[in-house]
Amino acid sequence: IKSSFPSVHVHVDSWGGQQSQPLLAKNATMLQYIDGWTYHRIGADSTMQIEQQKEFLQGAAGKPVYNNEFEYLDGKTSPYRCINTAQSLMNWFVFEQSPTWFWLHALKPTYNSESEGYGLGLWRPWDDNNTDHYPQIKKGYWDYIGPNWNALVGFLRYMPWDVVRVEVTEPSGAIRTEQRILAYLRPNDKKLVIVITNRNETASYDFIIKIPQLISSSTIFSGHLFQSNVTDKALGDLHLVVDDKYNNGNDDGGAEED
Repeated sequence: IKSSFPSVHVHVDSWGGQQSQPLLAKNATMLQYIDGWTYHRIGADSTMQIEQQKEFLQGAAGKPVYNNEFEYLDGKTSPYRCINTAQSLMNWFVFEQSPTWFWLHALKPTYNSESEGYGLGLWRPWDDNNTDHYPQIKKGYWDYIGPNWNALVGFLRYMPWDVVRVEVTEPSGAIRTEQRILAYLRPNDKKLVIVITNRNETASYDFIIKIPQLISSSTIFSGHLFQSNVTDKALGDLHLVVDDKYNNGNDDGGAEED
């Protein structure tokens, strides 16, 4: 296969990566044909990528690791799961340094019980005559599943394929699981993008981010909000606040809690 199609990407093994294929991981002859290790971490808590970072990276032989299937098997979704999905993608990129991340099912039929947990959208087949559920979807048409689609659409719109992740130093011993951050530079327009989340459904959270060496204090950010029922709400211009308390080089890192 590699001889005929040199650019083909060969990944192993779509469930447990190198952990479930230790013989391949230790075989130098086979390793030359493997381009990456893939995992199915279906509907997993995004904290897994933080707490089990060592397990995902151990034995990878320098090959990238990434998730290539995600959905919620119980067929349910929620505002909490919306943010969990976004954080899963973010945490794979940050803690496993993954080059990509995959949801699986684009559309699922309106009469399948698992559809809301599996799809990014729902479509109504011609033999579905039950308009009591999803009455807004006509036969042969489809609609988004908000909590699933809104978790990912921001990355599709604002994260080109060739972005470069920027390391964010979090306060020592204080990596947060309910509030996450991802930063990257877009090579095409040199813009810095910062993604922040709050999975806590009962309390707000203030991020204080120190970025003196990347951009000037006069830089204006354009804000975009995504929630389970909100798709890319414009927040207007967001101005940086320069505060010597967080800009004197004496703090523990690049992102601090308020």
